[in-house]
Amino acid sequence: LTPNHGDFQVEKIITISRIAGFFDGWYPNQTYLLMDGSEWQQVSQTVRCKSLDSPNAKIVRRGDKYYLRVTGIRGHQQVRPAVEMRAERIAKWISLLPVIYERVRQAGL
Repeated sequence: LTPNHGDFQVEKIITISRIAGFFDGWYPNQTYLLMDGSEWQQVSQTVRCKSLDSPNAKIVRRGDKYYLRVTGIRGHQQVRPAVEMRAERIAKWISLLPVIYERVRQAGL
C-alpha cells in the first residue's frame, strides 16, 4: 500500500525486469526498453542524469497510472506503455490522409 494524500492506494506490480542496455537518467518523453521486451515512455517532465548499466527496473500501477522504478535512482517516474504512443501517432497520420490526398490532387501529382 502506498500513501496518497492521506488515503492508501493499492500498488500492483506489472513487471520486474532490467533496463536493456544503459540507463542515462530521466528525460521527458524518453522511451525505456526493458529486457522483457516491453517499452515505456516517460510522461513526467522530470530530468535527472545518472548512468547505470542495465539496472533492475520495476513497473507498478497505482490507480490508472504507471510508474517506473529503477534500482540505484531515488524515486520513480510516471510512464505509459510506448505502444499507446505509437497508436496515437498512427491515428494522427491516418486522420491527416484526406488532407494530404487533397493537396496532392490539387498539385496535380
